[in-house]
Amino acid sequence: MLISKKTRVRIACGLCSMLFLGSSLMTQAVDYAAEAENRKYMEIQSDDWKNWPAGPSNGAEGAILMDADTGAVLYAKNIDTKEYPASITKVMTALVVMENCDMEEQVTFSHEAVYSIERGSSNVGMDEGQSMTVRESLYCLLLASANEVANALAEHVAGSVDAFADMMNAKAAELGCTNTNFVNPHGLHDDNHYTTAHDMALISRAFYENETLREMAGTISYDIIASANQPDSFQLMNHHRMLPGCMYGSRYNYEYAVGGKTGYTVIARETLVTFAKKDDMNLICVIMKEEPHAQYTDSEDLFEYGFNNFKTMKLSDAVETGTLNELGLNGATLTEDGYITMPAKFEASDLEFQVDGTSLVCAYKATEDQTIVLGSTGVEIAKQETVEVPAAETVETETEENKKEIPAEGSLLQNIVKTVFLILMLALIGALVVYVKHQVKRDKEQAEKRRAVLERMRKRREED
Repeated sequence: MLISKKTRVRIACGLCSMLFLGSSLMTQAVDYAAEAENRKYMEIQSDDWKNWPAGPSNGAEGAILMDADTGAVLYAKNIDTKEYPASITKVMTALVVMENCDMEEQVTFSHEAVYSIERGSSNVGMDEGQSMTVRESLYCLLLASANEVANALAEHVAGSVDAFADMMNAKAAELGCTNTNFVNPHGLHDDNHYTTAHDMALISRAFYENETLREMAGTISYDIIASANQPDSFQLMNHHRMLPGCMYGSRYNYEYAVGGKTGYTVIARETLVTFAKKDDMNLICVIMKEEPHAQYTDSEDLFEYGFNNFKTMKLSDAVETGTLNELGLNGATLTEDGYITMPAKFEASDLEFQVDGTSLVCAYKATEDQTIVLGSTGVEIAKQETVEVPAAETVETETEENKKEIPAEGSLLQNIVKTVFLILMLALIGALVVYVKHQVKRDKEQAEKRRAVLERMRKRREED
């Protein structure tokens, strides 16, 4: 079936109008501000912990505050609910790259790395065949959130995005993550790409322990210099607005913020990882599914809650010799690098101590069904070597809440609007089909008329 150029242009304009109308209807169908307001009334699980300081409410679906040194969870709101991470995925990407590359290796950008990302998503404009160092690539990844750079790093490390995702998942399991599955290195939406606030805090803790990555994540700006492999010079600016000196404005600056990573997709909404340091306390805050720019104010509220209500001390100062003897550790000495984090009003008598292999764990019975770990240390017995300090984590009794999948999006009103939108789309498509048929018939008739006129003119010339 032949369609004239004018008809094709009209069809294209009609389809664009339909898509624009559909996008507008879907945007109006979701009241994100109302959803965030409703989330302020969600349960904060740490508020149920016995004698625990009450935490601030917020519009995030999931939020956690963790001590970076001890791994103790200080605030918990739906921390085991699966969420879409968006670009905070790149915290894990950077961690895997850092463990598998030399900083001066050259990363070459393939056609797939450059052109497989969503059009209009974050990028630094790299072209196929160009290259830059791993160091430069990590700055592009962490400051500019460049998606084509995430792809190129994944291919450089593992040969393909899929193989790199396998490495990401293996690292997540190694860190103790239990509800995480990565399918790409950048965080653009995929239904099978998810994590939790708690898992993301564990990943962020490992990231923060790496001095180079920690420095990169706190860098305000970085200059990429043109080279033989990449002809453009350009400046990268950190998107994280809590960092003092952030070039995107000072409204959300927080004096104790030292680094982090931003994230956003339409479905994930705002996600955020932030590191903050005050005196000797290092905290990690993860925000999942919040609205702009509440992720910043939520994080500041949580940091203030942490710094004002908790204290860190050496585990050796909290445990008594008699306790060690009761645990069968007669004559044992504790390493000096073991710390615990607990509410400022707690005393040593509020704590429980348990032996886990050759480690001494400080725990607190928060509820009848839940014991949380506040810190741990290795135990040195006789001439044995000091045991490494394991990552502390929240120990929970499995409940239906922990098994909860990502909640179904939308409400009754949204479903009605979607149905109306679908009916409208079908009606428009039907009208478009009728119009196309009419135009084709019209074009055919006009062609027949032209042929008839030409035929009559030919006959007249023959008669003359």
